[in-house]
Amino acid sequence: RQTEAALRRRENILQATHYAAKQFLRFSAWESSLQEALSRVGAGAEVSRAYVFRNHVGPSGVVLTSQCAEWAAQGIQPQMDNPELQDFNWAQRGFERWTEVLGHGDILAGCVVHFPASERSLLERHGILAIAVVPIQLRGAWWGFVGFDDCQQARCWAAAELGALQLLAELLGAA
Repeated sequence: RQTEAALRRRENILQATHYAAKQFLRFSAWESSLQEALSRVGAGAEVSRAYVFRNHVGPSGVVLTSQCAEWAAQGIQPQMDNPELQDFNWAQRGFERWTEVLGHGDILAGCVVHFPASERSLLERHGILAIAVVPIQLRGAWWGFVGFDDCQQARCWAAAELGALQLLAELLGAA
């Protein structure tokens, strides 16, 4: 049953990604299609939240990240207006591992209980049980990431699901 559920989610993600690709290619301003793409992929992946964070350099020259888009499932608290997720300093908040993994173009995914304590406290405070974070590359540089939270179950992400989510991140980078 778990394999069937993962395959169903992968198919749903691929259908939503296909929609996103058409929209991103149709409009020159990718931002106008982003919310609907996150909504479709989030629902298809059966997650609680789908979001995009964009990296930028802060006044001190340190790389920061800020949430720039989000979809939240019904009954899930959105985090878009959470000031804690704007100008997020990776190192100060204990997320140095994320800069290593995502900065090298790798996916970070798993159950939050298996994450280092420095990361777990923030993630658990937002009700996240499982998370998948996929880097967005722009001209070979790490631009930001698309993330998926599951606040209902501590799921193991199937390789097929992560591959489909990676396709969405690649589309975002291309757009």
